[in-house]
Amino acid sequence: MKALLKFAHFIDGISERLGGISTILVVITVTIGFYNVVARYVGRYVGVNLSSNMWIETQWYLYSLIFFLAFPYILKHGDNVRVDFWYVNWPAKGRALVDFLGTLLFLVPFCILGIYVTITPVLFSWGRLPNGSWGTW
Repeated sequence: MKALLKFAHFIDGISERLGGISTILVVITVTIGFYNVVARYVGRYVGVNLSSNMWIETQWYLYSLIFFLAFPYILKHGDNVRVDFWYVNWPAKGRALVDFLGTLLFLVPFCILGIYVTITPVLFSWGRLPNGSWGTW
Protein backbone atom coordinates (compact mmCIF):
# COMPACT_ATOMS: atom_id res chain seq x y z
CA MET A 1 0.00 0.00 0.00
CA LYS A 2 2.87 2.37 0.79
CA ALA A 3 4.31 1.81 -2.67
CA LEU A 4 1.00 2.77 -4.28
CA LEU A 5 0.72 5.91 -2.15
CA LYS A 6 4.28 6.84 -3.04
CA PHE A 7 3.47 6.34 -6.72
CA ALA A 8 0.30 8.46 -6.35
CA HIS A 9 2.31 11.26 -4.72
CA PHE A 10 4.84 11.03 -7.54
CA ILE A 11 2.08 11.41 -10.14
CA ASP A 12 0.56 14.30 -8.16
CA GLY A 13 3.96 16.00 -8.14
CA ILE A 14 4.19 15.66 -11.91
CA SER A 15 0.69 17.14 -12.26
CA GLU A 16 1.66 20.09 -10.06
CA ARG A 17 4.81 20.78 -12.08
CA LEU A 18 2.90 20.56 -15.34
CA GLY A 19 0.36 23.03 -13.96
CA GLY A 20 3.19 25.43 -13.13
CA ILE A 21 4.69 25.06 -16.60
CA SER A 22 1.26 25.68 -18.11
CA THR A 23 0.88 28.99 -16.30
CA ILE A 24 4.16 30.17 -17.80
CA LEU A 25 3.05 28.97 -21.24
CA VAL A 26 -0.20 30.94 -20.90
CA VAL A 27 1.75 34.16 -20.36
CA ILE A 28 4.01 33.40 -23.33
CA THR A 29 1.03 32.53 -25.55
CA VAL A 30 -0.83 35.73 -24.64
CA THR A 31 2.32 37.77 -25.27
CA ILE A 32 2.80 36.21 -28.70
CA GLY A 33 -0.88 36.73 -29.50
CA PHE A 34 -0.63 40.38 -28.48
CA TYR A 35 2.44 40.78 -30.69
CA ASN A 36 0.63 39.15 -33.62
CA VAL A 37 -2.29 41.56 -33.36
CA VAL A 38 -0.14 44.66 -32.92
CA ALA A 39 2.24 43.64 -35.71
CA ARG A 40 -0.63 42.96 -38.09
CA TYR A 41 -2.31 46.34 -37.55
CA VAL A 42 0.88 48.38 -37.37
CA GLY A 43 2.15 46.56 -40.44
CA ARG A 44 -0.99 47.47 -42.37
CA TYR A 45 -0.63 51.07 -41.28
CA VAL A 46 3.01 51.41 -42.36
CA GLY A 47 2.67 49.11 -45.38
CA VAL A 48 5.16 46.49 -44.19
CA ASN A 49 4.45 42.90 -43.16
CA LEU A 50 5.66 42.79 -39.56
CA SER A 51 4.03 39.50 -38.64
CA SER A 52 5.04 36.00 -39.60
CA ASN A 53 3.29 32.65 -39.86
CA MET A 54 5.95 31.35 -37.50
CA TRP A 55 4.47 33.38 -34.64
CA ILE A 56 0.93 32.29 -35.43
CA GLU A 57 1.99 28.63 -35.56
CA THR A 58 3.98 29.05 -32.34
CA GLN A 59 0.89 30.45 -30.67
CA TRP A 60 -1.18 27.45 -31.77
CA TYR A 61 1.45 24.94 -30.64
CA LEU A 62 1.76 26.63 -27.26
CA TYR A 63 -2.03 26.62 -26.87
CA SER A 64 -2.05 22.90 -27.61
CA LEU A 65 0.69 22.34 -25.04
CA ILE A 66 -1.26 24.32 -22.45
CA PHE A 67 -4.34 22.20 -23.04
CA PHE A 68 -2.34 18.98 -22.94
CA LEU A 69 -0.12 19.78 -19.95
CA ALA A 70 -2.66 21.57 -17.76
CA PHE A 71 -5.36 18.91 -17.99
CA PRO A 72 -3.93 16.64 -15.24
CA TYR A 73 -3.57 19.65 -12.94
CA ILE A 74 -7.12 20.80 -13.66
CA LEU A 75 -8.57 17.35 -13.01
CA LYS A 76 -6.54 16.95 -9.81
CA HIS A 77 -7.78 20.23 -8.35
CA GLY A 78 -11.32 20.06 -9.77
CA ASP A 79 -10.93 23.40 -11.54
CA ASN A 80 -12.50 22.26 -14.78
CA VAL A 81 -15.71 23.82 -16.00
CA ARG A 82 -18.52 21.49 -15.06
CA VAL A 83 -22.00 21.97 -13.76
CA ASP A 84 -20.81 24.00 -10.77
CA PHE A 85 -23.71 26.43 -11.04
CA TRP A 86 -26.09 23.53 -10.45
CA TYR A 87 -24.41 21.63 -7.71
CA VAL A 88 -22.55 24.29 -5.74
CA ASN A 89 -24.87 23.77 -2.76
CA TRP A 90 -25.22 20.01 -3.12
CA PRO A 91 -23.82 17.61 -0.52
CA ALA A 92 -20.39 16.07 -1.14
CA LYS A 93 -21.89 12.72 -2.18
CA GLY A 94 -24.03 14.35 -4.86
CA ARG A 95 -21.08 16.29 -6.26
CA ALA A 96 -18.93 13.15 -6.24
CA LEU A 97 -21.63 11.25 -8.12
CA VAL A 98 -21.93 14.00 -10.76
CA ASP A 99 -18.13 14.09 -11.12
CA PHE A 100 -17.97 10.31 -11.45
CA LEU A 101 -20.77 10.14 -14.02
CA GLY A 102 -19.32 13.08 -15.95
CA THR A 103 -15.95 11.37 -16.09
CA LEU A 104 -17.46 8.04 -17.05
CA LEU A 105 -19.92 9.35 -19.64
CA PHE A 106 -18.00 12.29 -21.13
CA LEU A 107 -14.27 12.36 -20.32
CA VAL A 108 -13.43 8.70 -20.91
CA PRO A 109 -15.39 8.42 -24.21
CA PHE A 110 -13.83 11.71 -25.38
CA CYS A 111 -10.35 10.34 -24.67
CA ILE A 112 -11.13 7.05 -26.42
CA LEU A 113 -12.53 8.92 -29.42
CA GLY A 114 -9.47 11.18 -29.50
CA ILE A 115 -7.14 8.19 -29.54
CA TYR A 116 -9.22 6.44 -32.20
CA VAL A 117 -9.35 9.49 -34.47
CA THR A 118 -5.68 10.40 -34.14
CA ILE A 119 -3.94 7.02 -34.15
CA THR A 120 -3.82 6.70 -37.95
CA PRO A 121 -2.47 10.23 -38.60
CA VAL A 122 0.11 9.77 -35.84
CA LEU A 123 1.28 6.44 -37.23
CA PHE A 124 1.33 7.91 -40.72
CA SER A 125 3.38 10.89 -39.57
CA TRP A 126 5.88 8.51 -37.99
CA GLY A 127 6.06 6.58 -41.26
CA ARG A 128 4.24 3.49 -40.02
CA LEU A 129 1.02 2.81 -41.88
CA PRO A 130 -2.07 1.30 -40.20
CA ASN A 131 -1.59 -2.01 -42.03
CA GLY A 132 1.80 -2.49 -40.33
CA SER A 133 3.98 -1.50 -43.26
CA TRP A 134 6.32 1.46 -43.27
CA GLY A 135 5.57 4.33 -45.62
CA THR A 136 8.06 6.59 -47.26
CA TRP A 137 8.71 10.11 -46.14
